[in-house]
Amino acid sequence: MSDENMAANRASFAAWNAHDATQWLKNFADDAVYESDTVPTSPHKGHAGIRQLFDLYHTAFPDTHLEIVQEIASGPYVVTRTKATGTQHGPLGSLPGTHRTSIVEICFIAEYRNGKIHHMRAFWDTASMLRQLGVLPAQA
Repeated sequence: MSDENMAANRASFAAWNAHDATQWLKNFADDAVYESDTVPTSPHKGHAGIRQLFDLYHTAFPDTHLEIVQEIASGPYVVTRTKATGTQHGPLGSLPGTHRTSIVEICFIAEYRNGKIHHMRAFWDTASMLRQLGVLPAQA
């Protein structure tokens, strides 16, 4: 089961990096939930809600890319540590494009059922991203 979940997990990240929303959503169960304490509109539920998240980040960061740094699978869970890069050319919520590049680590915890993501949680340092985008002052 862990090998199947790891393969599905890699397919999900490949679809994200290919900017293919249709293929990315195929990796989620119809009733999937995606949540993050760093995304103000969280949680995103079902394909329609999760598609909104995809569109938000691909509009804000049209060159978004998630590099898998580490994956750990245990039972129905896959934990993935990534390095996210992107240049913010479009709006991110109420923040207009800054045309600055952000590089942050994101940790995803995905729970798989029947080969699809049933629940995903994402964690990252939003303050670091906002500093890189010039919204927050640099750390002293």
